[in-house]
Amino acid sequence: MRLSPQEYVRYTPEQIKSANEINLIEYAERIGYQLEKSDRKSLHAKKSGGLYFFPDSNKYYHFSTDKGGGAIDFVMQFENKSFPDAVATLLNGNTMNFCSRQPSDKKSYVYSRADGTESIVTPPEKAPNYKRAYWYLCTVRGIDPEIVSRLMNEGKIYQQNLRGNCMFLGFDENKQPKYCAMRGTSDKPLRF
Repeated sequence: MRLSPQEYVRYTPEQIKSANEINLIEYAERIGYQLEKSDRKSLHAKKSGGLYFFPDSNKYYHFSTDKGGGAIDFVMQFENKSFPDAVATLLNGNTMNFCSRQPSDKKSYVYSRADGTESIVTPPEKAPNYKRAYWYLCTVRGIDPEIVSRLMNEGKIYQQNLRGNCMFLGFDENKQPKYCAMRGTSDKPLRF
């Protein structure tokens, strides 16, 4: 079942963790993959173009596409599903306990566009500390620590809670956010 953008749900970290902890080997066998022992640490999927499963870590790797990951990544890649659909699939489609896309406890801002329509801006949730973003900006990007600290204290830069991305907020003259940009803080591609 494909959800429309209006029906997307936001999963709690516990739900995402539960979906990723689904036994990937059992799931792959359930959807039709025939697995054979490759070596003592991996299983190979027959007729799969180099698809291997690693029971110890509950991960997979596909040599043909040079992609791998956990259960959610597997469902997204091999069943061509979006992140919300993949999580719902792994949790047996049970979305009854999922919170809405915009939780009411988050601070949202309404702003008017040039064409007269209104939009709601809900910046991503802030992390309890900004260590990763601070390290990334100062060490990797070479920005003066004093500047980074000042912008963080002003609320213009912060670290996203779920993925640790570095968030940059732009404000109007009324101190309402009008712009939000995100930058990954690790050597891996940016994740949402």
